[in-house]
Amino acid sequence: MKKILFTILLSLVALTIFAQNAIVTGYIPHADNIEVLGYAPFGIFNNIYASQPFGKITKERLILHIPVSQPSFVRLESKLFSMTLLLFPGDSVHFERREEEGKNKLVFSGSNAGGIDWYNNTTILKGLSVDSTIRFELSKNSEPVLIESAIAGIIDKGKSLMSGMVRKSAVTSAFADNMILAIESLTTFWAMNMLLLEKSPDYPHRISKLSDNNLDSVITWVLKTYDPFALKYRHVPLSANNVQKKASLMQKGVIAATKLTVLPKADYEHLGPQQVDMKGYGYAPVEYQEALWSNRTLLALTNGLEDKQIITTGIDFVKTNFPGSAYIPYLEKEFAERFTGSVEYSGNILTTYKINDTKTSSNKLLKSDSLPELIKKEFAGKYVFVDLWATWCPPCKAEFQYEDQLSQFLKKNNIEMLYVTFDSEANQKNWETFIVNYKLKGYHYLPTKKFITSLETTLNTHRLTIPRYLLFDDRGQLVEVDAPRPSTGEQLFSRIQEKLKPNK
Repeated sequence: MKKILFTILLSLVALTIFAQNAIVTGYIPHADNIEVLGYAPFGIFNNIYASQPFGKITKERLILHIPVSQPSFVRLESKLFSMTLLLFPGDSVHFERREEEGKNKLVFSGSNAGGIDWYNNTTILKGLSVDSTIRFELSKNSEPVLIESAIAGIIDKGKSLMSGMVRKSAVTSAFADNMILAIESLTTFWAMNMLLLEKSPDYPHRISKLSDNNLDSVITWVLKTYDPFALKYRHVPLSANNVQKKASLMQKGVIAATKLTVLPKADYEHLGPQQVDMKGYGYAPVEYQEALWSNRTLLALTNGLEDKQIITTGIDFVKTNFPGSAYIPYLEKEFAERFTGSVEYSGNILTTYKINDTKTSSNKLLKSDSLPELIKKEFAGKYVFVDLWATWCPPCKAEFQYEDQLSQFLKKNNIEMLYVTFDSEANQKNWETFIVNYKLKGYHYLPTKKFITSLETTLNTHRLTIPRYLLFDDRGQLVEVDAPRPSTGEQLFSRIQEKLKPNK
């Protein structure tokens, strides 16, 4: 462990020597002693899986010095905000957290403030926005070219906005160029998700008028027009995810395949059903295989969903083929923490957390195999609001900034708060640390895989996504299967009160 920590320290020292700092400052009213996590790039590759402590909000102020050697998308998270910053060496960015019409908003100033503000506060790049646009076109058009035009239209709108900002000197040309790459990557990601979902034979809500062949035609057009294999996308959000999708489609024969390049230690023969997507990694450019294997291994480490052999295979692959990779120190640290002194659990864990505690308390093992059973056993005669979430889910964590208002509302109406995580049992330590850092008041439940599987039956869905919010009445009956998010404020509160009326 000492050797690993020393290696990480050397990496950070080297990074600091060759990189200038970007300075990020913030004013967050009424906040004190709140940790801020950061997702810094691994070399040139964008990072969405591995966070590290970047600093703390102290007496309403935040000051961060972030090493930046090239244009970098850096994500910052705390209980009170989440943001993504496109930073250049020497940048200085300031933000303030304000409440406007019951919602929290981040206001930016400093380097490229107009572009950063647009990226964080617009809805054009959000998954639901892209999904709704494409779903609308799919529902009314049977010609692939019209769907392609809709996707291109989303990207062209973003390009036009960036051009306008450059003309007004709101952002630099370099900022606009890199942001356009991000717009293309994000739109490709959400568009591919929707198109592949429409192709799925098990998807019960298909609305497309396109045949499967025409859907394949649109998919091929997207991947050719905004080619994820192009190295220019390496540093932008979700680039590696798009590469993985394209490589997987090549492996399945949906699109024409490039030459397969199998690097040493790429043990495809011994991969199990859960790792089937990795069998297509060899179709990706060698430069991207570093990120594909590293990200997949990081995800396995943080989610705790796969065994030690698969994780070891991933780490060995990266160390053999990319010995200077910036991923290696972090992979080794996470591996050591995961498999040193780990404990196997035979049941589910229920824990409580109070605002004045410094750690979780009242741990107990339970044998509930379903959420309704848990509610009836542990919360008999009580109303319960349930938050389905995970430590690795950015949208889930973004909603926690509204936890104080939600907590006050639930307390006033005598409703218990239950957080059910989708983290694995192997991730218990990280889960408990997260609860304390985010000061999430209420009951917390760390379930088994069987419990999570049963949720799909309870909610009558084959594809359960998070965050999701549920409400049980005082008889243990599920009366709300998909409540509005806490960020909607009065919309959520009104829905809850409406559901409680018959029993009041």
